[in-house]
Amino acid sequence: MKFLIPLALSTAFGFLFLARFLTHSRLKHKVLFMILFSPATGMALVSLLLFCIQILLAPQARFLSAAVPLACIVLLCLRIPRFKKPVENCAPQESAFTKIKHLLQPAGTPAIQNILGWLLAGLLFYTACHFWTYLTGYMSWNAFGGWDTRAFWTLKAHFLHRDPEQWQLLFSKQASWANSDYPLMIPGITAWGWNLLGREMLIWPMVIAAVFIFSLAGLLLWYLACWRSWATALAACLFFLTTYAYRFWAGAMYCDIPLAFFETMAVLLWISGLRLGEARLFALAGLFAGFAGWTKNEGILFILALTTSTGLWLAILGRQKKTAAGKFFLSFLCGLTIPLTIFLYFKIFLAVNKTLLIQTQTPQATLAALTNWDRIAFILAAFGAFKWRFENWHGLWLLFAAALIYKPLAAKRGGRETAVWLPVLTIFLVETGYLLVFAQTPLNLQFHLQTSMLRLLLHTGALALVFAFETFGLSAETPDT
Repeated sequence: MKFLIPLALSTAFGFLFLARFLTHSRLKHKVLFMILFSPATGMALVSLLLFCIQILLAPQARFLSAAVPLACIVLLCLRIPRFKKPVENCAPQESAFTKIKHLLQPAGTPAIQNILGWLLAGLLFYTACHFWTYLTGYMSWNAFGGWDTRAFWTLKAHFLHRDPEQWQLLFSKQASWANSDYPLMIPGITAWGWNLLGREMLIWPMVIAAVFIFSLAGLLLWYLACWRSWATALAACLFFLTTYAYRFWAGAMYCDIPLAFFETMAVLLWISGLRLGEARLFALAGLFAGFAGWTKNEGILFILALTTSTGLWLAILGRQKKTAAGKFFLSFLCGLTIPLTIFLYFKIFLAVNKTLLIQTQTPQATLAALTNWDRIAFILAAFGAFKWRFENWHGLWLLFAAALIYKPLAAKRGGRETAVWLPVLTIFLVETGYLLVFAQTPLNLQFHLQTSMLRLLLHTGALALVFAFETFGLSAETPDT
């Protein structure tokens, strides 16, 4: 059980950070939010902290392992004064039993909805247990993960852990085949845990994979419980845990599941920030968007997509609330600054093989590739073919398409709430970026599509699921935004 030590420390780090950040926030189910997402948040912060320390101080492994507990102590000291504030309103508080009872009850008064909520809760518990059994069994059989996990992410973690003084050798030309410019979110988390444990325990990467897949499921549960109903949230989480694409790739321990979590978290915090009118939630959304960039190269496309969406959305909002729109956008950029700066430093000054940057093609060749309509049509057909495979998605993208048709019709009679459309805009921009990358890939196009398309759809699949269940959910009590 020694592997629980880094898990406990990263969870404490994440919880204290979120507690400090959300002290005065009106975010719904705030305690549940902090409990569910503390492990993943703490791990992301650990990775950034580890990279900065190794760049600035090049310490030994023992000092690296002490960095996170030290940060926890500092955050705890900053948190203590908050508890000394006098309580102004002494209204009677609900008992813990009442809160738990409300937790499992869906919105609405009919008894049939309450029965549905309890049935869904029981079914979700059974499904989560089955998912856990599948995940642990699959990862035990495939302890080193998939090909990319072994050749890219774990290899970089070996460099970071085995010789922190010489870790930059991973950028040498001899290791260029391992795509040395891939960001270091997961390798950093893995290496930090190994440093703390004193050896390379195979179970630690498995723990990381389990944390992120269950955090992604919890994200659907929390968001839809906040803005729709608990019955809708339970149903969405149940659908997610039975989707084969997520089950399989979580067990392969690829970085696509963590990337999907960070992207989905950023978008849902953005929506919550707009609905509640809180700049701090935009800052937190920017931070998680930055985490996405530090996880995989595809994350930079997401940052561009979400920044573009934010600018467009707040420009429209700014016609009525210019001060608020400017504050929201600046808060988003402030949250994005630190992880994006680290990402750019890594890309510009350290990475040798610039995978994401424009290849040696001339502008004319690039333009010709982007205007090759037969090639574009082939890529679009591949998007459709991979999305409509029922055995992978269980109809998720069909449900998303139905929601796209139904939502405008429902909006005519149910209000003009617009923030819910952000997932759709983000999905469109991100997948357009992927299409442009495929259009000018130096690899064989069919091979590139076959090996990466399904994993790329994982990044936006959770957003599609949120939009569908928010559209067809039992309750629609969201503010006009």
